[in-house]
Amino acid sequence: MHIIITHLIFPFINMLTRLYTSSHGVQRHGLPEEFRRRFSDHPARFGRFEVKATPGQCMSNSIQEKIIKDMKEHAPEPQIIIVSLGDNNLRPRGLSRGHSLTEVTSCHEAIMREASNLQNVQLVIVGLLPCPKYETVTKMPFKSASQELKRMCREHRGCHFIDIAKKFVCNKVVNPNLFSDGIHMNQQGREKYSEHVFRFILALPNVNV
Repeated sequence: MHIIITHLIFPFINMLTRLYTSSHGVQRHGLPEEFRRRFSDHPARFGRFEVKATPGQCMSNSIQEKIIKDMKEHAPEPQIIIVSLGDNNLRPRGLSRGHSLTEVTSCHEAIMREASNLQNVQLVIVGLLPCPKYETVTKMPFKSASQELKRMCREHRGCHFIDIAKKFVCNKVVNPNLFSDGIHMNQQGREKYSEHVFRFILALPNVNV
């Protein structure tokens, strides 16, 4: 993950931390509970952790607008916004429904642009996570998307990119032992995912505990 130092008017104490992921991901991955367990160990800093399960499975203009609206409503309150969306846009089903790489990157960039203009917002973009079942089909689109998201984060103040795929690839292929059905993470995968994201957040400026 790639940290850009930002200057905040006061430390993040009892900040609002919000995870945006697909409703399908919440139901099948069980990620929220893994995150809650980790954040609960530091209640003074992470007293409020919320999960926003977005309708549908793909990043879209309506979801982008919802995230931006939420950020603005809570500004200038200290916030960490975690966005874990876009994987399904570039999988076979998403592509067949007209989703695209441009859609993924443009929606994320709009969120970054708004976040960089708000006080006390740290935006964390989680890179696209490949899965064993669709790895051969999605390898290049996912790589292109992650490279572009990483570049955009570097260009926007307070925006950070997590290359989560590196934690799931072994010998240049996605580790199937981290998935229950070739698509959805199993318990080991969920633990690896949430731990990596959480440790990254702890390393952000003014979030050390």
